[in-house]
Amino acid sequence: MKCDIINLDSKSVGSVDLPESVFGIEVREDILHRVVRWQLAKRQSGNHKTKGRGEIQGSTKKPFKQKGTGRARQGSTKVPQMRGGGKAFGPVVRSHGCWC
Repeated sequence: MKCDIINLDSKSVGSVDLPESVFGIEVREDILHRVVRWQLAKRQSGNHKTKGRGEIQGSTKKPFKQKGTGRARQGSTKVPQMRGGGKAFGPVVRSHGCWC
């Protein structure tokens, strides 16, 4: 299989003989798709994170009594609906490059 060598000025400067067993085979689009997706995913840093309910500093004591306050019942100040509470399903640090 003969291929032209082209320089940066888009001019042919020669040719090279490539082995047919390596460069003459049929193109597998499924493999190319997987490799391109893997390379693009590997670019993502994946280092953003928020704290969940278990990682928030604070007590597990009830913030106020269950009945008689006119407010919604709460069991902890770490819950997502309270100010300063943890995020329910926030981002976690992970690698985007591995498919395992």
